[in-house]
Amino acid sequence: MKKQCRAVIPFRLPFPREGLTELTRASIRQILSLSQKISLSETQKCPVAIKRLQYTDKSTEYIEITRHPFRQFVLLEFSAVLDYEEEKYRKLMPAESEEFRLGMFNCNASFEFGEFIHKLVFCANIASPGSIHTEAGAMYIDEVFDRSIYGMKSSLELLLCFREYPVWPPIQRISLRKTWNWLDTLEDFRNGFGSSSLGRALALFSHLFSSDYGTESPMEDLYTIAALEAIYQSNGSQRELATKCQLFLGSPPKGTATIPDLYKIRSSLIHGGTSMPFWFSDNDALPEVERFREKSMEFWDSSLALLISTFQKMCRKGIQDIEFEIKLKKV
Repeated sequence: MKKQCRAVIPFRLPFPREGLTELTRASIRQILSLSQKISLSETQKCPVAIKRLQYTDKSTEYIEITRHPFRQFVLLEFSAVLDYEEEKYRKLMPAESEEFRLGMFNCNASFEFGEFIHKLVFCANIASPGSIHTEAGAMYIDEVFDRSIYGMKSSLELLLCFREYPVWPPIQRISLRKTWNWLDTLEDFRNGFGSSSLGRALALFSHLFSSDYGTESPMEDLYTIAALEAIYQSNGSQRELATKCQLFLGSPPKGTATIPDLYKIRSSLIHGGTSMPFWFSDNDALPEVERFREKSMEFWDSSLALLISTFQKMCRKGIQDIEFEIKLKKV
């Protein structure tokens, strides 16, 4: 039995003044170019059709989008025809009703569509960091609403806007298709569990995304440093991580935050030596809050630029492991 499955997802365009609108539109065009060229999942090899929808009340049924005079959204539809093999579900749940087995199919289909879209957003934020964010979307099976698919958001766009100085290493723009193909050959990415050095780094990076805005925490900075340690296999050695980063990415210019600087901030945070604001307090006017944010942003920018640049260079080279033949002298 064939069942038509589709998901309608709102992609958020940045505010015009943020200067990222064209980057987002370019990423959306790259997503559209993947239509019928990539499969839904390992278990469902069917191609996914991707198209842009007209923004109407009918097309946004079951989707809540906050209306804003300057905020715009692009609706994309992801659709595929899936096989509902009743016999397979009967073997799995022989004592259950057909309605229950159909419900299992709906659940599996919704899960696979959600994971596919989240992986695509994840890839887009490596190919063009900060360009793609989604609101919660809706999943339909045979034109009947099934469930919501949560959004995928991050503060990655802050890496490229509201800045007075260029980030180092420089963030590139690479092909979304190339990024998808590179990650799709990694078993860790396909099964959703990072066990290799690259897989662990990607898994840690994935925790910078959430379903809501404004949930960022200073502790997210630790995910980035942990991801760098994983991908460079430094085992917590500042010197080894700094050496390997420079060998792979080049030497940073003077005045750039160094790996030891990042470790000092991380150590202070982990061991309770960092004074920080309460997340629920209206304390933006406090000078100490501004100083904390400036220091936190410098740490976040530097470590995240190192990580994303590493992902991008590995993708361009088509490698999944960074091998070094170096020996560090003990002092």
